[in-house]
Amino acid sequence: MFGVLAGRVSGYCSALLVLGSLCGCAGEPVRLAPAPSPPRLMPRVQIPNTPIGANRGRVVLDTTSGPMRVLAKYDPSFVPPGAPTEKGVSGELCITPCVVELPVGKYRLFFSATEGSEPSLGDSDDLIVSEGLTIYRRAPGRYRTPSPVDQLGPAALFVLGITAITVGTLLISDHDDKAAPTALIGGGAAAVIGGGVWGYHQSRATQQDGASTVWQQQPQP
Repeated sequence: MFGVLAGRVSGYCSALLVLGSLCGCAGEPVRLAPAPSPPRLMPRVQIPNTPIGANRGRVVLDTTSGPMRVLAKYDPSFVPPGAPTEKGVSGELCITPCVVELPVGKYRLFFSATEGSEPSLGDSDDLIVSEGLTIYRRAPGRYRTPSPVDQLGPAALFVLGITAITVGTLLISDHDDKAAPTALIGGGAAAVIGGGVWGYHQSRATQQDGASTVWQQQPQP
């Protein structure tokens, strides 16, 4: 009896150690190929026909995955040649597609999902605003965090492996023919390792970088 219990404990501990070592090192997200750059198409947005102020630029902001909230942070360390020292604006700009007028300079744009849109959407990008009209289109990046549902399959395989190891350990101590129990234990160990590897991959987030298309355009007369 003592040998049987020792075998069961050993099987459980070995399986748990394998799973823990595999799942404990999860952390680095899986990086997908960057999103394709948006086509150079004019967004459907009304552009004001009023003159653009001196040392300012008018920017059309658009995102390819539906409306997104845009925040900006002005970079005071970058001043275009000949530009005044007027500070740019920082804060929420608009919800795409939209048109904003900004002092010339460098900005960090932050894109976030709006209510009802895909929550995994969101990233940031740099934009240099110059005088005139700039059209900026963004294919937003994505960052998906795994959900507990993703671990159901690996957990089921892991439990199946533990069960097989336990049953095989009990049988091998009570039967002269060790072939079948040994195969059962081996299969259980493979299932535990497979569940651990599968669980590791399922626990990793996925990340996709966005891409931008930017061009200058003459305002309509």
